[in-house]
Amino acid sequence: MTRHVKLDAVTQQKFCAMVSVGCSARRAAKLCGVGESAIREREKNDPDFREQYLSAKQIREITPLRQIKEAGVKSWRAAAWTLERLDPEEYGADRKRGDYPDQMADMLERYAESLMPKAFEENATTNGQEST
Repeated sequence: MTRHVKLDAVTQQKFCAMVSVGCSARRAAKLCGVGESAIREREKNDPDFREQYLSAKQIREITPLRQIKEAGVKSWRAAAWTLERLDPEEYGADRKRGDYPDQMADMLERYAESLMPKAFEENATTNGQEST
């Protein structure tokens, strides 16, 4: 059985520092030697810790976003990746494209209809007939 360390101020700072650089709460708690339940309890009952923990989670999220944004200056793929993640309905690869097959069929039908008179004209000219 693992003996858990007391969740004192120093351990709280270590925990939040680990979260801020990308550790999950579970992993950071384990590395600090505290139980996840102790973290949840402290977050619930200690407004100062809750604020510190929230700040650490925000830093964990903002840091890679900043890096992606900086990469987006040089690489359109990084910018596209960001858009896909921020608004998957609008920019995601799996987004719905409406009635695309129906729209395509309508477009092809109109295109074929527009070619018909020209095709008859060319056919009549090729066969030595004049078009009317």
